[in-house]
Amino acid sequence: MKLEFTGAATSHGFHRYELSEDCMVVLETDHLAPYDDSEDLLGKLQHLISLGVGRPVYRTDVVARLDQPKYIVGDTPVFEEFESIRKVNLPARTKNDLLAIEMPFTLAGIQPRPADVVRPYLERHAKLVPVFELYFTTLYNQDMPTRQKFLSLAHAIEAYHRAFIGGKYMADDEYERDVKPVFLQAIPPGLNPDFKSSLKNRFRYLHEFSLRKQLQDVCSRFEDLLRKFCGDPKSFGAKVAEARNRLTHADANAPCELDWKELWLLSEQVALVLSVCLLHELGFPSDRIDATLNNNRHARAISLNR
Repeated sequence: MKLEFTGAATSHGFHRYELSEDCMVVLETDHLAPYDDSEDLLGKLQHLISLGVGRPVYRTDVVARLDQPKYIVGDTPVFEEFESIRKVNLPARTKNDLLAIEMPFTLAGIQPRPADVVRPYLERHAKLVPVFELYFTTLYNQDMPTRQKFLSLAHAIEAYHRAFIGGKYMADDEYERDVKPVFLQAIPPGLNPDFKSSLKNRFRYLHEFSLRKQLQDVCSRFEDLLRKFCGDPKSFGAKVAEARNRLTHADANAPCELDWKELWLLSEQVALVLSVCLLHELGFPSDRIDATLNNNRHARAISLNR
């Protein structure tokens, strides 16, 4: 796997001069392989690049070829290329320019060995998929309602904790043997059947960590990086968990009165926590993660609006 850059193209106009360059990800195998194998790897690389630039990234052009040239001109082999054409409906963007200072990390930032970042990312991708499915939902849908965005990000934190930190208040077998039976026996026999079924279902997970505990664990793990943006891990975890509960358990007698600006700021803070977690899983040391926060849009938004 490598990157190939084309020669720069220039254009100019009145008070304007543009310099552009194309870059292609090249995948080579030592044997014929199904296109689906490459499609899967391209999807993973698309996610990696999205993490780097902090914006949605789309595949608009995919070209494949066999290892045997169609003919040879002089000493130069000429290959027949097969282009995969797909319809890509890109959302309208108000800002097309992307500067290096706005990217969480660049190709130059992972030198001298980009493989040291790409390899652990590919190895851990399967564990990251549940987190990506939630995090990228918010990245690729910039107009997502604030409440939906906040709930998706909170769920992503839960997925990250389960995949990379883990832990429960009590081991499954111990809970099933010593605690759960006590709860089940305490259910009044004449209780409404539906309510009884609901209680039994809740008893299955009472020994697992709550969102509050999971956020506190994650933020404590990266406290030196996150404290100036999120504050004390215990207080921040409690605040996010309370907001999530108020959104998901509100009813007519207790309507949710969260201020949208407060919820937006909490969303940016949780998104920043996820950004730090993902960079850590890519193999970035703490000092390099700290340096990327200067270019992190979530960090900037928090600093300007706290």
